[in-house]
Amino acid sequence: MEKSNIIETKGVTIKFNELVAVNNVDFSMKEGEAVGIIGPNGAGKTTFFNLLTGMFPPNCGTIFYDGKDVTGIPPHRRVMLGMARTFQLVSVFDSLTVLDNLILSVVRFREKQESQSGFFFADAHHSSLVETCKEALTTMGIEEKAGLMTSELSYGDKRKLEIAVALSLKPRLLLLDEPFAGLGDL
Repeated sequence: MEKSNIIETKGVTIKFNELVAVNNVDFSMKEGEAVGIIGPNGAGKTTFFNLLTGMFPPNCGTIFYDGKDVTGIPPHRRVMLGMARTFQLVSVFDSLTVLDNLILSVVRFREKQESQSGFFFADAHHSSLVETCKEALTTMGIEEKAGLMTSELSYGDKRKLEIAVALSLKPRLLLLDEPFAGLGDL
């Protein structure tokens, strides 16, 4: 039985003034598939990710996620549907510990885990949540740094943390934008 498309675009285009950044792109990817999008700097790869994740609306075309039109759905709703991504530039909270970066991210997108008081972070350290986050740190090889302040991490470890944050959301679709940028030899 053939798997269905997890993500698909039809005729997606975005222009910034006169610059056409993504032009009439038809793209599809099946669930469980690993796909690389390659091209030179400025080719529109990050802009395409921004379209897929709802950061930018296309000027024309349609974006489908799991068979449903998500073209007008904002980024946070796409995350709730099972989409996650990393960015070209590392985006983590330096004032939190490594583990708390993950917990904050997971709790933010799992409404059922927020406390009724509205101040959820203090009571967010539930064992299943912590285990999910520690699994992601282990996958990225930085589990021993869970208690460190993120500001103490090297750039490469911050990049790994950002990927761990995306993994901890247990997405059905994970978009990694230049995941190895700045990591050197692995």
